[in-house]
Amino acid sequence: MILTAIFFFLITFRLLFIVFNKKLFRFVSQGPCGDATTYFYLIQFFRKNNCGVPDKRSLITNLPVLVPALYMKIVARLFSDKFLFRFQWVPNYLLFLFGSGIFCFIIQDFYLSGQGYFFLISCVTLFISNPDNISFDDHRIQFLVLQPRYFAMLANSLFWLLFLTYDNSLFLDFVCIILLIVALNVSIFSRQSIFFTVLLFSIVSFSLHALILMVISFLCSILLFRNEFWPSLLPQIKYSYGYYLSYYKPKKTNKIFRDFIAKIISRPFINSYPYVPIVLFILFQFIHSSDFILFTHRLSSLNLALLIIFFSTAVRKFAFLGECWRYLSFNYYYIFPIYGSLYLVNLNIEFEYKSLILALILGFNVINVLINRRALFKNKTDSLKKLLERNNQSLQKAVWYGIPYRVSTMAVALGIGEKTSEYQYGNHSNEIHTEYFSQYPYLKWNTKIIEDHKVTHILLEKEFELQAQKSSGFSTTKLKLVDENEYYSIFKI
Repeated sequence: MILTAIFFFLITFRLLFIVFNKKLFRFVSQGPCGDATTYFYLIQFFRKNNCGVPDKRSLITNLPVLVPALYMKIVARLFSDKFLFRFQWVPNYLLFLFGSGIFCFIIQDFYLSGQGYFFLISCVTLFISNPDNISFDDHRIQFLVLQPRYFAMLANSLFWLLFLTYDNSLFLDFVCIILLIVALNVSIFSRQSIFFTVLLFSIVSFSLHALILMVISFLCSILLFRNEFWPSLLPQIKYSYGYYLSYYKPKKTNKIFRDFIAKIISRPFINSYPYVPIVLFILFQFIHSSDFILFTHRLSSLNLALLIIFFSTAVRKFAFLGECWRYLSFNYYYIFPIYGSLYLVNLNIEFEYKSLILALILGFNVINVLINRRALFKNKTDSLKKLLERNNQSLQKAVWYGIPYRVSTMAVALGIGEKTSEYQYGNHSNEIHTEYFSQYPYLKWNTKIIEDHKVTHILLEKEFELQAQKSSGFSTTKLKLVDENEYYSIFKI
């Protein structure tokens, strides 16, 4: 009964946090924006297509769309465009319900094995105050809106939670294989996250069990997603290599100390501070593991693997493998509340000190929310939609050049215009970057691109006009203004 109450508390808290946080609810209810715009656009594509064919609505290249598409295919089957535009937070909220149910089922097992009420209170506190659940800044908003990152985090973290918690069995292996298949096919980062953690875990634990499950999942993915899994690996590797070439070279300033640090440490490492409790937990677990029987060899091996990945990708040279904090976020989402609570409950200190530690972690997480409460970028999609609808009839056959390039993707997704200046997703290679971009995310501004692709209209997000002028030489001198509002302008060539 108490676990049922905890489950309803979790899902109600999450719902109320979204609905009654005015700034957050306004952001998610005005339509997809940022990266979510692309996923809204791709969900439309995957309603009628599979990977391996080009999206005829995309302007740049005729290469096939090659991207892990499991999340988008599921969402496309369950929800209409109209629903997703108004309630883009619902798909990931349903995933939260599913994950919370499994979370409650597992902490029930620990509770019935002898852990007391303080364990339950600690689990709920650490889970509900997790930065990925309450700190929706520019980074963590991705877990709430129309994107596969939360699905990826759920698959990665549930795999490790089940793998660490229960003894080996055929049923557990079957469930773990399913979660690995999801992790391998839901997003590019999810794929590399689970690959590196399983590989390093297997090395430091001297056990091939997880690696064998990974190999089976890899082979199943080739069979189940033959049009996208294997074909998308090469573009992913090429993209990572291109990112490596460009990312590790920081821009020089006149500040010698800052330049020195920037050459060594990646920017995501500075942004990893919300995960300090997780890092401290891992470090303290190593200190006490010899005396703490609840912490198995598997957990220690995972902790060591994650520390190696975290501190390696925090180095600018290796930051092309993804933000360092995301490896903690994706793999420790469910582990920290449960095993952190076990650690806290079994510490050989007074109850008052245990409560103080829990309160300090809660306070630290709340402070993170307060620090980042203004960090969320503005959602201007509703303003764009109104401008486009005002000129709907004259723009039905528009071929868009966007500034920045992805702003026109929403126009085509809304059915206003035939083509957008989007590349075929999964093929953002160095060759495409060199051919089309003056400086990402600004396309080259030249006659060749305009004429070759028969561009008819320009969609400009006003705050980026000055940067477009500097990076690509963009000019409105020979363009005819069709319409504009506070944030956007539409020009005709």
